[in-house]
Amino acid sequence: MKAKRTILVLLVVMAASLLLVAAVSADTIAGTGWIRAQGDGQAALQVKLGTVHISGDGVLWFKDEGNPDVPTVTGYGRRIEYPNGWVQYIGFNGSFHLSEADEFAVILRGEDINLFAAGRGRVYLEGHGRYIIGHGTDTVSGTWSEKGETLNLSPNES
Repeated sequence: MKAKRTILVLLVVMAASLLLVAAVSADTIAGTGWIRAQGDGQAALQVKLGTVHISGDGVLWFKDEGNPDVPTVTGYGRRIEYPNGWVQYIGFNGSFHLSEADEFAVILRGEDINLFAAGRGRVYLEGHGRYIIGHGTDTVSGTWSEKGETLNLSPNES
């Protein structure tokens, strides 16, 4: 009888744990967004948690501001590392990819920029191009501004 009671208590605790994990996961997913953008000019991202894939021709900067994350960089360009943590690719023509990273910043200034980012953070677009941004089931399309515009990946960012 005591063994049955112990098993029942363990099953109740496990079920409660699963419900808690499901609730936390739903909250995390609800607080994120995504963006797709193409254009010429500047695309800058300040991401707190997420994934980014960006490609194009120009100058690319990257700074890892959290736990160490290693991006995948393909193409060509001269790599320069600065003491303040920024890495610059001059003459960049290629792609930059970083998955499930914590705090980081990426900037690409140039032409033929193709960007996809998902997570929490901000995106600044300046120049000529188009974008679509989504939060859950809501999406908004727009064009890049000559003066620049900051967009929030997550709906509750300020």
